[in-house]
Amino acid sequence: MYSIIISAEITCAVFMVITLAGILVSSQKKDESTKFLILALLILLVSLPTDSASYLIEGYENNDGLLKFVALSTYILPNLSLIAFTYYMCALVRKHENISYSRAHVVSIFCIADIILILVKFAQGSLFVVQNHRYIEGSAHSTVIILPIFCLLYLFILVVFHRKSMDLKTVISISSYVIFPLIGLAIPMIFKLAGEFVLVAASFSYGLIYVVVQMNTITDINIREKLLLEVSNKDYLTLLLNRRGYEKALEKLIDVSEIGVFFCDINGLKYTNDNFGHEAGDNLLKNFANILREVFDRGDICRISGDEFVVLLGGLTEEEIGDYAKKLRYAINKNSRIAAFGYTYGKKRMVLELVNEAEQHMYRDKEEYYKTR
Repeated sequence: MYSIIISAEITCAVFMVITLAGILVSSQKKDESTKFLILALLILLVSLPTDSASYLIEGYENNDGLLKFVALSTYILPNLSLIAFTYYMCALVRKHENISYSRAHVVSIFCIADIILILVKFAQGSLFVVQNHRYIEGSAHSTVIILPIFCLLYLFILVVFHRKSMDLKTVISISSYVIFPLIGLAIPMIFKLAGEFVLVAASFSYGLIYVVVQMNTITDINIREKLLLEVSNKDYLTLLLNRRGYEKALEKLIDVSEIGVFFCDINGLKYTNDNFGHEAGDNLLKNFANILREVFDRGDICRISGDEFVVLLGGLTEEEIGDYAKKLRYAINKNSRIAAFGYTYGKKRMVLELVNEAEQHMYRDKEEYYKTR
């Protein structure tokens, strides 16, 4: 039986090394939760070979002192790991809730009390003894595991209480840290087996947590990439599509048979900048961008240069494009002819030809505007 436990713990130790390396490599900026997870993993990584060593050195002469030290360590290290893990869970919750670490402090107090109890029972000789170079459990063995079990249950209550602050995958993975070790502790008791599988069970839990952490990391990366892509395609002032976004919008219309294009140019932007300042000019641009958003409930609205805007509409009829033109003309006149515009519609025509045609119509509208001034 011991050989199975040793093999399982060594295998888990190798897996924990890989897990720890993965976290260290993938997390460039270590936040609080990552730091506590790394600490908990390091403690477990020490605990696994230590527990294996307690089985391996049994029966050898002149190793009684080492056996006592290793066996005592196997009682203390899980408490330290539990403390680190509780702080890890609280750090996760703190990302979404304004809570203190007082909940983790409670677990720390109980775990430290358990460590003191372990040392007292060890000194009294009731925790375990070494006879004939072999470890024998004492009467206090069951006593010193009561507080860690209580802490695990308390941790489970915290997970349930703060479950809304974590996604479902994280809740399940953290719950496994409570459930798996309890199962690993219960199996030997139920089937009257020698040894315990608590550390092996905890390793499986950490493996599950690592998978969830990586999944969340990938999700965060995808979100950041999406946001960066969106920002790179947006004009910082008007929040419309910029020149890059405009080019991508043109690409989308390559295979569209019916296309409508509006080309707009702000009237008097230079005059506004020169006489009232660039802030007034910026407000003029933002006001016109809002007008375009109100008029066009579909299509791509783009600011392609300082005072030029293009609206691209695909899949509409000529009548629908004409209706948009009427709405835009009304909105522009209502706002003191804030801009000149031209539009065109085409079937199975190159979109850039339509853009150039709409631009020429805009220039004619611009000429009429200056003639009436």
